[in-house]
Amino acid sequence: MKRRDLSIDVLKIIAMLAVVSEHMLLSTGKGCLPENVYWSIRVLCKINVNTFIIATAYLSIGRPTRLVNCLRISLSAIIVSVASYLVSIAVFHSPLSLKELTKCFCPILSNTYWFLTSYIGLYLLIPILNEMVALFQKKGCLGTVASMLYIVTSIYPQFYPVHANISNGGGRTLYWMVTLYFIAAAIKQKEFSKSTAILLAILSYLALYSSRLILNEQAMILFSNQSPLVLGLSLGIFILIRKMLYDRSSPRIVAFFAASTLSVYLIHECCLKAQLWQYVDDMSNISPMVLLITPVLIYFFGAVFHFFSNRLVNWICSFQCIVSNCEKVQNAMFANLNIN
Repeated sequence: MKRRDLSIDVLKIIAMLAVVSEHMLLSTGKGCLPENVYWSIRVLCKINVNTFIIATAYLSIGRPTRLVNCLRISLSAIIVSVASYLVSIAVFHSPLSLKELTKCFCPILSNTYWFLTSYIGLYLLIPILNEMVALFQKKGCLGTVASMLYIVTSIYPQFYPVHANISNGGGRTLYWMVTLYFIAAAIKQKEFSKSTAILLAILSYLALYSSRLILNEQAMILFSNQSPLVLGLSLGIFILIRKMLYDRSSPRIVAFFAASTLSVYLIHECCLKAQLWQYVDDMSNISPMVLLITPVLIYFFGAVFHFFSNRLVNWICSFQCIVSNCEKVQNAMFANLNIN
């Protein structure tokens, strides 16, 4: 079994817990939480997407990829989509729709899960991105390229008010993930101290929290994934945990939960999410403690589901014809690249 990086695994677990927590808060409302508590949690949860992609990029830079892994992710998405849709029909009496059923069998191409659709797109681009990273590193301009890419794609468009609400989709797009990939490559080749990471995280957090209290709804543009404050908070936490747990191997239990992250995402974003959040909302009115334990319970359930569904995925991907065809397609796509 290959050695897993403890810092990256912990960061992925934290990022996915933040994803679930933010979606819970968005879907259940403030409920019984005081305003300052609600926003203090919301601000911290904003590290979710950025931290997960930066952690993924950190491991993928300079390494080969396998196209069969995209198939594995797609199969997991199909299993969750179909199973949850059938449960919604059988238990919650949702109407049977041919369109919705078709989307369940094509969850990636139908963009049912925007994160996975973009994530697979990023994964397919990794061999090309690694070639570009290696080239810019050789020329000594990787940091400049990453900075300019971020400014041009995320900062510059905000100067056009008519497009301010739609530029970069709030950082929910493939090209934002590509930008994060270059940013991860740039910080990987530099040395940052713990004090720098702590300062960056604290200042970004306080600036985000204060902006919401002072500017109210006008501050929400600063809460998008590509916001400098959200990016600063994500990088600060990433660098800090990376430094704290550097060069340590993951225990089996941590590795298992880290490997379950995408299944957790699928479980809480499936066809049953409306019923899930309605139940959580109802229970939170009885006790606010529900809001604290729900993300952990969802993560645990997602990990258990991953344990069983992964067996089916492994069985499908064990057929040599599937693996060999994926390798043929991969070789045809990246025949002229050095990394793959």
